[in-house]
Amino acid sequence: MATGFTQPNHVFENLDRDIVEFMFKKMAKEIRNLKLFCSVDFQISDGILPSLCNVTLKPGNEVAKEEFMSLYDNEQAELQATHISWSDVNLHKGHCLLSRADTLISQKFPDVYQIKGSKGVRFVGKGKQPASALEEFRKIVHSQQSSGQSLKRTLSAGDDVCPKLLKSKENGKDEGESSKSKESNEDQKSSKENDSDEMCPICLCDFTEKYTLPNCKHAFCRECIDMASKIRPVCPICSKSYGTIVGNQPINANMTVNTTSGHLPGYPLCGTIEITYSIPSGIQGPEHPQPGMAYHGTMRIAYLPDNTEGNHVLQLLKRAFKQRLIFTVGVSRTTGIDNIVTWNDIHHKTSIRGGPINFGYPDPDYLKRVQDELKEKGIV
Repeated sequence: MATGFTQPNHVFENLDRDIVEFMFKKMAKEIRNLKLFCSVDFQISDGILPSLCNVTLKPGNEVAKEEFMSLYDNEQAELQATHISWSDVNLHKGHCLLSRADTLISQKFPDVYQIKGSKGVRFVGKGKQPASALEEFRKIVHSQQSSGQSLKRTLSAGDDVCPKLLKSKENGKDEGESSKSKESNEDQKSSKENDSDEMCPICLCDFTEKYTLPNCKHAFCRECIDMASKIRPVCPICSKSYGTIVGNQPINANMTVNTTSGHLPGYPLCGTIEITYSIPSGIQGPEHPQPGMAYHGTMRIAYLPDNTEGNHVLQLLKRAFKQRLIFTVGVSRTTGIDNIVTWNDIHHKTSIRGGPINFGYPDPDYLKRVQDELKEKGIV
């Protein structure tokens, strides 16, 4: 009896949680279409750090993998995030004033996603919108805290008002006193912002053994940045490299480059760069998943446009290859076969044509995406 081949699940490990939550919230239509088109489902689970998560694709459909990572890469390049601690606005996570603030922010900034945590709230979106949403949030909360008129408007609208805040107004604070309180809050604004700077952006808690990166001066808990560096030695905030990543690509791998006069779809004015990777079979070393066991080699051909940007990407790929980052030894994401040489999350165009679905051209954003992927590994 013939049996069908079921593709194994695929796990995207340690993705930025803010980006993933933004995608599933604000790009629900694209995610839904991807699920319907490829007959797949997604499951989100915790990563090795609070700021990271894993996304399991069920099953590991190759087209769905490529499309999901394209969405993720595009959002990663464009999204910004800002954070404000509860202490900045004298609130806690369950405070009743937050409901009205949430509603007003959502109305004014529909493309910004709000994420509430135990220490504060983060605003995730594109361009300057997150920073603008944060300032608007601060104004809304301070206005409701310091203005008796705001309280009256809130009550007349039928919204809940914090009992403690209402009681403080009923105990004799007139508008003059409220104004003085507001001025006092403004005077303390800069010091409170400094207080928020005393929070680790990875764990979102107060610093424990604070460590400042020498190149970019961003600070983290020592334990948090040590764990993050095991994934990649770049700053989690600005992606500036502070170390050299060395992968576990087999040392007997070979990379050769040729050029042809043929044109890639979308690049009619230049020739084509042809990259050939050849990796013989061998025995896994101590840096591999199963030392001492044999692994199956591979040969892959990839294509770039022979123009200025294409040659720049080629030089970056050469550096990544020297640092053993292009390939790894493990489970094939396509076939599920173990102990095989496979790609290491730096996407290549292995077809000349066919578009992104067939790993080919035209794909106008590919060169930008692959540079972002290389940057994630410290190759800039």
